[in-house]
Amino acid sequence: VAALTNEFKLLNTKVGFSALLGTTSTTLQANVVVKFTSVEYNEGGGYDTVSGFFTAPQSGLYSFFFKTEVKPPNETGLSLLKEGHRVLYIYGTDHDSFQTPSAQTVVHLAAGERVWVVSQHDHSVYTIWTRFG
Repeated sequence: VAALTNEFKLLNTKVGFSALLGTTSTTLQANVVVKFTSVEYNEGGGYDTVSGFFTAPQSGLYSFFFKTEVKPPNETGLSLLKEGHRVLYIYGTDHDSFQTPSAQTVVHLAAGERVWVVSQHDHSVYTIWTRFG
């Protein structure tokens, strides 16, 4: 009975978050963790605004998305990393119009494994359109 009770609790655990950089524009530094500090919701408490890391509270499949809007004239590149290994990369360049590169993927995480976004270039972005969830 105890094992079934624990499994039921795990099945009913809700995990999800959505965060953005803010409401204006900013410059991201190359090879630095992007810290999405404006959190819209953080069900289950997995996302940490101080570190920029999402930590899986339990083992399972997780769906992640991230996107940005390039501020002209710039290029942007963001990577989604799982425990330091690149899972996904987006790139956009903008010389005279707005580009909004984005991506979504599903990743298996063991309890305690972390996922985060890293900027691959020094570049300016519109923060309200730069999101992670």
